[in-house]
Amino acid sequence: MEMGNAVADLLLQGFSRYEMDEASLEKARDDVRLLIARSRNGTPFGHYTSIENVCTHLLSTNAVVSEIYGVCLNGHEVHHSLDYNAVLSLGVNEYV
Repeated sequence: MEMGNAVADLLLQGFSRYEMDEASLEKARDDVRLLIARSRNGTPFGHYTSIENVCTHLLSTNAVVSEIYGVCLNGHEVHHSLDYNAVLSLGVNEYV
């Protein structure tokens, strides 16, 4: 089974190897950490990695999942970006 995301796919493979008693969960974790460390926005292997960094890699996709539009108090509208990461957000974010 593949999810179309290298980090998620590697993690799933590690879980499958663990279930078949072929590898440990620590091995699966380390394989994923090495992949993230080698990525463009990675954290060097052996350093603390933020949950935001892990989720960014784990929840990335090849398809746009959100578009961000901003509207200021003066009514200006700006299209900021296309986002390729799944983001959990509730309601409208207000920035002052």
